[in-house]
Parts: sequence; structure tokens; C-alpha cells
Amino acid sequence: MTDPLDLFCVGGNMLARLILTFLSAGILHYYHDRLIASQRIGLGLLGGLSFLTVPVVLDAYTANAGTPFDVWAGFGASVGMTMFLWGSFVRIRAHSRANEQQIHHARHHLKGRGKL
Repeated sequence: MTDPLDLFCVGGNMLARLILTFLSAGILHYYHDRLIASQRIGLGLLGGLSFLTVPVVLDAYTANAGTPFDVWAGFGASVGMTMFLWGSFVRIRAHSRANEQQIHHARHHLKGRGKL
């Protein structure tokens, strides 16, 4: 791994995984009450297991001896991200439907009062 681009990509990959860990922890800490359960669990998995993929990435490009996290850390982080995104989709869709209902009820109310 003497190519500067390889070093940049490996270092960037590890840095990005650390940033994912810190962002996940920060979101869980500051916005815990605004998240639904699948978002909280997903972020917990993503943050914890993305941290455990840092040695996997480093090992793959240096010693290549294997780590205890090789098989399951990346998979778990992917599952966590999937859970978080699914929870976000469900929550955003529910808000969208509630907004549509509110608009419908407001129009109906205003029509009933002769305002529309």
C-alpha cells in the first residue's frame, strides 16, 4: 500500500467511520426523545459497529491477519443504517399523512363556514 491514493482512501474510510460513530452518538444523546425505537436502535448499532469496522479496514490494507470483527461488524453497521433509514421513512410518511389529513379537515371546516 504505497500508492498515495490508497493511503488517502484507507485513511478517509477510517475517518468516515469514526465520524459516523460520533454523529450517531451525538444524535442519540441530543435527540433521543425525537426518534422512534427503530431509529434509536439503528443508530446505536450503526455507531457502535461502525467504530468496530475501523480495525477491519486498517487490517485489510496492512497485516491482513484478520480481526475478531471481520465477519459481523460491517454487517451489523449495515443493519443499523437500514433500521435507521426505515424508521425515518416510516416517521416521515406518518407526518406527511397527518399533514394531508389536517389540510383536508381545514378545507372542510372552512367550506362549512363559507370561507372557501
